[in-house]
Amino acid sequence: MNCYVHPEVPAVGVCASCGRGVCEACAVKLGGKLYCKIDVEASHYSGGRVESVKEWHPTIGAAAYFFSAFAIVAALVGVLLVAFGAELGTQQSGVSGFPLVSQMASAASVVGILVGVFFIFLAALDVITIYWLDHSNLNGGKLGMTLSVGWTISFVGFSAIPGGEAFGVVGVIVNLFVIFLLVTGWKELT
Repeated sequence: MNCYVHPEVPAVGVCASCGRGVCEACAVKLGGKLYCKIDVEASHYSGGRVESVKEWHPTIGAAAYFFSAFAIVAALVGVLLVAFGAELGTQQSGVSGFPLVSQMASAASVVGILVGVFFIFLAALDVITIYWLDHSNLNGGKLGMTLSVGWTISFVGFSAIPGGEAFGVVGVIVNLFVIFLLVTGWKELT
């Protein structure tokens, strides 16, 4: 299907109002739907909330899917570490409740909780990265690149730990692939 205004240009979508094909130059996104500029200009609905539409790029979309998986894993690891740290602190202090208020809370408990909170923070950064990448925002590429480089360095460290070699190598390979996806689709980010 081609654009109804520019018949020689392929359509990036269909107008939700008139049902005709529109190219990137003619498309506007309003309230999560795609419309042609002619219908938006003809209506009084826009109210200044019109944003131009960019075509979805497959490598940026694939990178966003990887960050979705990273967010889920980081959130689960974070919650488990916080729970483990809290349980360890409770056992160490002999007092039921939050271990940080107890003078007898072990250092391992505090470290477990802090590392867990850090993983939850990383999950939140992954979610922000996904949002920005889904909106073709350059900030998503920058944050995603920073996170992937950081994780790659961390996984290199894991591969130096006895018994963690396979985990480290897989982590490095996955993050280098995500970096490749981001670099390949970088020009699509604005």
